[in-house]
Order: sequence, then structure tokens, then C-alpha cells
Amino acid sequence: MPRPAPKFRLLLLASLSSAAGTSSGAEFHVHDFLGDDFTGTGTEAAPWATITRGIAAASAGDVVHVGPGVYDASGETFPIAVPPGVSIRGAGAHLSVIDGAGVAWVTQDAMVLLQGSAEVSGLRFRNGPTAFWWDSAISAWGPGDYVIRNNVFEGPNQNRALVISDGSATPATVGSALIEGNVCHEVGPADAMLVFDVPQVVVRQNTIVGSGRAGIVLVDINLNATGSLSNNIFVRNAWYGADVRSPGVTLDHNCFFQNAVGEVNGTPGAVTNTVVAEPRFVAEAMADLHLLPSSPLRDAGAAAGGTTDIDGQAFGSAGAGPDIGADEVAFPGLHLRDAAEPAVVSTFVTIGGAGDPFLLFVGLLPASVPTAHGIFGLDPASMVQLGSGVLSNGGAGVVHFAVPPIASIFGLPLRAQSLAGFGPQGLTAPLPFELVL
Repeated sequence: MPRPAPKFRLLLLASLSSAAGTSSGAEFHVHDFLGDDFTGTGTEAAPWATITRGIAAASAGDVVHVGPGVYDASGETFPIAVPPGVSIRGAGAHLSVIDGAGVAWVTQDAMVLLQGSAEVSGLRFRNGPTAFWWDSAISAWGPGDYVIRNNVFEGPNQNRALVISDGSATPATVGSALIEGNVCHEVGPADAMLVFDVPQVVVRQNTIVGSGRAGIVLVDINLNATGSLSNNIFVRNAWYGADVRSPGVTLDHNCFFQNAVGEVNGTPGAVTNTVVAEPRFVAEAMADLHLLPSSPLRDAGAAAGGTTDIDGQAFGSAGAGPDIGADEVAFPGLHLRDAAEPAVVSTFVTIGGAGDPFLLFVGLLPASVPTAHGIFGLDPASMVQLGSGVLSNGGAGVVHFAVPPIASIFGLPLRAQSLAGFGPQGLTAPLPFELVL
């Protein structure tokens, strides 16, 4: 594979004393709705409006916090060139969006350009460059320590999610990449991720689905790289799931399924504990790549998993071990409490198979409610009745609440509107219950 000629003259630091992801400097804030690049001061109380303004003030060790909103060509200068040692941290991939729509992607090859060690986390990227083979949402050309964590890369207008290349003509001896907890959906036409001659690589807990070529390509021309790919999902990519050309990089506890040409290509190190199974996403066609509770990837990951998933939940916190992929299956811990009786009604919630979804409640009712049915929904202001059933007082009761085929309800906050008691004369007045999450 020929080495590309970078389109930017980069300011590279050959040696950086602190790894990306640590912070010992200033904290700057930008906010699309509340910020102002002219009157703001970069504080949380008076943020700037653009990431471009935030990074202009930042230097090594500083953090730029990106608040909710859409950061696009109306305010940003692309590529957003991040100085060495600076971290960009979004409010979450569901809140902080970098959108390249309307940009004439002719000479730029990245939405965010890393010029040395850096962290990029908690952001959603969409409508990126697609004019050149090396175009990507995030590019890093040169040695450094890079952390790419908990981002969402949304296709189809996104050539690659990520390119990290050491750029050295000789075997690299310094530098690393931690790529963790990211989601790539229908990125292409190129490979979703390309990592090129980086000495130390850890790729874990990512979900890569439907890429235009391979899910990830890891190339080490000098064959001295070490590292691992673990707890990742590679599904329905148009070439291989993973193309790893480095014997020092191992693959462990990854899920491969329906990749067009094959699962693993190249010359990797040991490949162990591979799971070949349908992950069972909530709604893949709608880009909801959370796992259903019935997924075979629940608790199936290697013990040395990542830190937090795409929603901020700790891996391994919802079961016997970490799940495979960027999502840790979260059971809503619902507890219904009658205001008149402080005893908590413990309730366990799950969702059935994709073809027959249901909510399952198991618990004890207070003595004042002989039997009950519930109305549950997503918004207490405008409740949608998902179904009803009966729980018996004085013992464990099991009720199936039929749910329309919108399994994407999972992962959203579920609230109880009320429970209504059934007495000898029939239905009594609704009894309000507090929902404790």
C-alpha cells in the first residue's frame, strides 16, 4: 500500500511528555446555542460558539469542552486543526455534532486534523469529505499518542471515520493509538478505520457496521507494531471485517458476521475467542446499534475491556462481564413506589426477541393494591400506552406488556404514568406511583 502524501504542512512534535487523555492545563468551553465568539470568555458560564475559536486559545495540556449543538460550516473553519496535546471532549455523541455539509471538500482531507498527541471523544461526525481516498472525519499524520473514544461516525457521506498514520520513513519507536467505544455506521466507500505504522495500538469495544470496504485496516510496513483488537463488532462490511498486517497485534473476543469477503485478512498475531453470530441490534436500519438484551454478545467480552460505552455506562457494570461492542446492555432498573407506602416494588424489565418484543415485569405490589395494571411510556406529558397486564399482590407476578415493533424504545428512559388497582367491584381510581431509576 503506497504511503499517501499529506495535504497539510503539519506542526508535529517529535516527543510529547504527556499522553493524550490526561489534562493538566486550562479548561475551555464552547456551546453552539449559548456561546458567543466575540463576547464569550471560554468559561462554562460564558462559552465561545465554535470549536475553531476554542482551539485557537488552547495549547498542550488544555481541554476544549464541546457543548450540545451542531458545529458546521456556518461557524467552523475546516479542517478543525487541533494543536498537539489538546483534547476535544463533546457532551456525548447524541448531543455534540460536527457536520461537514456544505463544505467544498477539495483540498481538505479531514473534518478534524490532529497535529500531534490528542484526544477526541464524545462527538458525532456526519457529512464528511469523500473526494479523496484518504479523506476522513478524523486524521492524524505524524507521531503522537492518540485517544479516539466514544464517537459516532455516521454515513453514508463519510469516506472514512479515522486515519492515523505515523508518517515516518523509518520504523517508528514512539507513539500509540487507543481507539475505544466508537460506532461506525455505513461509512464508506473506503475502510471505516485505517491505522498506519503506529507502534502501539489498542482497538477495543468498537462497533463497525456496513462499511464500504473493511471495518478496520491496520498496516505496519516495518512489522514492529504491537497491540490488540478486542471486544469489537465487525458486521456486514463490504470487504473483510478486519485487515491486520502486523504479526505483533492479536485479535481476541471480537464478533465477525456477514462481512462480504471474509472475517480476518492479513498476517495478524493470534486470533482467539472469535464470536460468529448476529449481534442483534435494536434497529440497525435506523442506525440504532445498541444491543438487545437477547444479544449473544452480552457478557461475552474479554475481561480487560474498555472504560465506558457510547452512553457513558461502565463496561461490565450490567452483567457478569463486559459486552462486545460499543454498547453495554443496560436494563432499566425500574422500581415503582407508592407515595403512601414507602416500600419499593422491585421490578425487572427486559425486551423479548426482535419478532416478538415485550416488556416483562416481575415484582411485588404493596398490600394496598390487590392487583394492578400499568400504563407505561416514554414521555409523562404525553403518555403512549404500550400495553397493560396484571400483577398479583402478595407474591411475585409476571406480566407481559405487549410492545409495538419499535424495539428502539430500549435505551430510552421509560416512565410509569400510574398503576390502577382492581378491587371486588372492578377497576378503582388510578393510583400514582413514583418511578425510581
